[in-house]
Amino acid sequence: MPNRTKADTNVVDLVILRDGNVVATPKLVMRIGTTAVLTVAKHDGYSIKSALGRDSRIANGRKLDIELFFAENGRWKSAGKPSISVGLNGSGRLMWRDEAGSNLEIRAAITAIPSDTISTRS
Repeated sequence: MPNRTKADTNVVDLVILRDGNVVATPKLVMRIGTTAVLTVAKHDGYSIKSALGRDSRIANGRKLDIELFFAENGRWKSAGKPSISVGLNGSGRLMWRDEAGSNLEIRAAITAIPSDTISTRS
């Protein structure tokens, strides 16, 4: 197993807003080249599938590909597949309108994890 490095593991802090209201503030710990799925099944829940990669257009850049779903009337409905490009230790913001006409916004902040906190156990 290759050693994990500080540059490989990042904390992704997200703020998801719908029509100006904060819906969720998930925090994901992700390595470059991995995918994470987070689902909160409440009355008006959400599910987010994210993939973290490198973005060579930005110094130390990260590209966060997101697939976002909201629960409406007991069913999951896609709210789109936005991508956010952001530099390491930076933040980005993306706004769009989903098919239902809701104004959606995702704010992402990506930071490195100090190398002394990374475990190499499997």
